[in-house]
Amino acid sequence: MSRVTAAVAVVLVALTAGCGTRRSSTVPEELVGVWRTPTPPYADRYFELRPDAIVFGTGEGGSSSHPIDRVESRRQGPLTLYTVFYRDGEQRYRWAFLYDPVGRSIRMKNRVGIVWSKSR
Repeated sequence: MSRVTAAVAVVLVALTAGCGTRRSSTVPEELVGVWRTPTPPYADRYFELRPDAIVFGTGEGGSSSHPIDRVESRRQGPLTLYTVFYRDGEQRYRWAFLYDPVGRSIRMKNRVGIVWSKSR
């Protein structure tokens, strides 16, 4: 391999290293909090992201809490795709959503028309 080819390869690896999936065992600080939407039929629902757990508000005051195993993130243009891997007993689940840092909102990957905002 020539020096030029090797130099180009090193530069390409360095440039693409920041573009891949990032993994963490905790939820990023900007996502920690309670998220709600006014959109029916989810207006009485919420989800809460804690550093190490996720809580789903199931309506009528009910909720379920689950420990988080890991969080993965990947940039998608101006948005970040987050995938949260969590447990419910022995079952393992993953939950994906898109975070908009400019609008500070979340949209579920499978329901992008519904906007969730952090409660203040």
